[in-house]
Amino acid sequence: RLPPLTVLATDTIPTVNQYLRRKNEEGKYEYDYCSGRRVPGDGRVFFSGAFPPVPHKCGSLASAHAKQFTWEENGGSLGTILNEVQLQLAEYAKAEVSSTQAGKDGASIL
Repeated sequence: RLPPLTVLATDTIPTVNQYLRRKNEEGKYEYDYCSGRRVPGDGRVFFSGAFPPVPHKCGSLASAHAKQFTWEENGGSLGTILNEVQLQLAEYAKAEVSSTQAGKDGASIL
């Protein structure tokens, strides 16, 4: 049994979630990646689209997408991410010990 999935996401940076398309004079499409609607996110992934349709634990980050795996003193969130990984590993180890203990207890009954 694995621990619940942990999803960390940022909701403080305006993030484009709508791209505009138009035809130019030559009849070819041009795309505008800057002028579309903006929603809360990390500058690349919009917040409401960051969560999978499976049970998960939510965590919050404050950094832009490109900086998330850099240390906080450099504008990133690596310390927060590593802390969440440590918590998830501890929860998994605790579940493993409980599962192993339950197996031993069940075997001793037979």
